[in-house]
Amino acid sequence: MTFPAEHHGRRKTGEWNLPATLDKSSLLRNGPSCLMGSYDEVGMSGRDDFREGSSMKVAVFGAGGRMGREVCLAVASQDDMELACAVDPAYAGRLLRDIVPGLHTDLVVAGGAEEADLEGIQVAVDFTVAPEARKNVAYCLERGIHCVVGTTGLVPEDLEMFHRLAGKRGLGCIVAPNFSVGAVLLMELCRVVARFMDSCEIIELHHPGKKDA
Repeated sequence: MTFPAEHHGRRKTGEWNLPATLDKSSLLRNGPSCLMGSYDEVGMSGRDDFREGSSMKVAVFGAGGRMGREVCLAVASQDDMELACAVDPAYAGRLLRDIVPGLHTDLVVAGGAEEADLEGIQVAVDFTVAPEARKNVAYCLERGIHCVVGTTGLVPEDLEMFHRLAGKRGLGCIVAPNFSVGAVLLMELCRVVARFMDSCEIIELHHPGKKDA
């Protein structure tokens, strides 16, 4: 359930050490590994809530957003996962299937973490905005729920808080602000380029509709 040891381990400050293969499904499946930039992974001793043959119950925060909808579809398409909770204040009270085309579910979207039914949830996926993610992730970790965070704009103090909370409960928390193959390749290429160039400029562009672009 964790990334192979040869792909993570100890990291230098500011260094990202990503697994050799990384996609949305593997991030969700390998949620118990902790991937927080320069932070070491949280130990998972005593973890017994992911049993062979059982379905992993997943909650999605920001379920109505562009990435949130994709995560809902990805989770629902897996035989060993169950989309058990959806949270998005912009769509509170609405049926999730009316928001996510092609999704067959009777889930009603909750307006926030405190309103959501998180009973039995094992993994929470957050694709919101930094102020909300800060609260959502802390709320889930405090209740024994592993977290996968794709939200951008989090600061080192947020990661330190997540690391501390996860460590107290022996939980895993992945913070991966970009799930795209292109971003992972760019990180790897930067390591290669750094050996040959004293400096370079990297320009990151987002689509105009991204809230925190």
